[in-house]
Amino acid sequence: MPIKERYHANREKYLIWKRQSDARRKDKIRAWSKRYYKKNREAIKSKSNRWHHANKASANARTRRWHNNHPAESKANKSNAKHVRRAKEYGTRVDTYGIYLWMKRVKSSSVVVCHWCGDSMLGISTVFDHVIPISKGGSHTIGNLCVSCASCNSSKKDKMPNNWTVNSQTFFCL
Repeated sequence: MPIKERYHANREKYLIWKRQSDARRKDKIRAWSKRYYKKNREAIKSKSNRWHHANKASANARTRRWHNNHPAESKANKSNAKHVRRAKEYGTRVDTYGIYLWMKRVKSSSVVVCHWCGDSMLGISTVFDHVIPISKGGSHTIGNLCVSCASCNSSKKDKMPNNWTVNSQTFFCL
């Protein structure tokens, strides 16, 4: 019996064997995939872009399905996308889902206090600030974020805490 006919006659058995085999060799397959992607990055990106442009409706539908099936991760990605991109550019750590959960909890609080000036504000109007700015090597993780009022956040910008004063108070670098 030729190989094709044998495959089609025993397709279910083959697929089970393939899944089990891949599960055993997961690390090898992952390493091979990384090497292959590194070697063929431009060709893969080009092929992917061509497919997306040729199949925009299908690609958009697949993206919508993923967002509908993963609402928490989706919202975390939307709210943190700018910071995640910048953190990756600077090569720092990123914790998107943890940040999303923390921000959701803070925003649902009735009253919160600004980390910098101590003013009280509604949780819904809270702004989050990177203590050590991403541009200065700070990570985009919960440990580097603090609750801030809009005025403190906009006046601090990308300054280090020890180079910035609020209400004539200087902060020491952590």
